[in-house]
Amino acid sequence: MQKALGENKNERNKKVVFLSQPLEEDESLTHKETVELYKKIFKNYNESDMLFKLHPRGIFTYKDEFPEMEIFTSKIPFQIFEYMGVYFDTVATIYSTAVWDIKNARKIDFFGTKVHPKLLAQFGNIEK
Repeated sequence: MQKALGENKNERNKKVVFLSQPLEEDESLTHKETVELYKKIFKNYNESDMLFKLHPRGIFTYKDEFPEMEIFTSKIPFQIFEYMGVYFDTVATIYSTAVWDIKNARKIDFFGTKVHPKLLAQFGNIEK
């Protein structure tokens, strides 16, 4: 965690954290569909400024697909970051409910299930 967040808990290297969902693990999307969706979302940011927080149930790390991005694979819940005094300018997600517990982000980018027809069909319209 220290590598991704900096040596000091208030000093961080990343401006944006992306909270993933277990899309492949839950068989909502194929690997190819998931990677294409993430690429579409990540166009909104500078990948070198991003921390990809893998969902605790996630098993695919995407390190080969996004080599410029720091991938945080620890199974700890994202809420622990805030308890440790680690904040991000932007918290982005497709539909992670963890964003509703965050009090210190300047911006929350909640993309919702409309970003992919399979997600919309499976879960209905989940939006901010």
